[in-house]
Amino acid sequence: MRRVWLTLRSAVLWALSLLHFGISVPILVVLAFIFDPRKHDWLQRAFCRRIIFFAGARVKAAASPGFDPKRTCIFISNHVNLFDPFALYCAIPQFTRGWELESHFRIPIYGMLMKRFGNVPVPDVRRPGT
Repeated sequence: MRRVWLTLRSAVLWALSLLHFGISVPILVVLAFIFDPRKHDWLQRAFCRRIIFFAGARVKAAASPGFDPKRTCIFISNHVNLFDPFALYCAIPQFTRGWELESHFRIPIYGMLMKRFGNVPVPDVRRPGT
């Protein structure tokens, strides 16, 4: 019985997540082209919190003693899957920018968004001849 419940719960969360993603992403993309991303950072964070919720996950962030969220900080993470940016955005209290492979900036629309959000291009060190 538990397996049936978990399967049903998963199917409902997947459906809600896809619906949420399909509605929210176009709105966030349009906002990113019209307004400075800092102006709708709260909306992006709400989007990421709902992604985490629909995944059935919980994010618990614990700050080190002496951490001052008003200061500029560098957070380092090993981004291993597509879920990481959503979890990180929920956990990091400051306006966040990321490092992105410079080749990603050439992807239509996505590259323009990454530039608009202020992400920093880094060269792919695996390139031949480098």
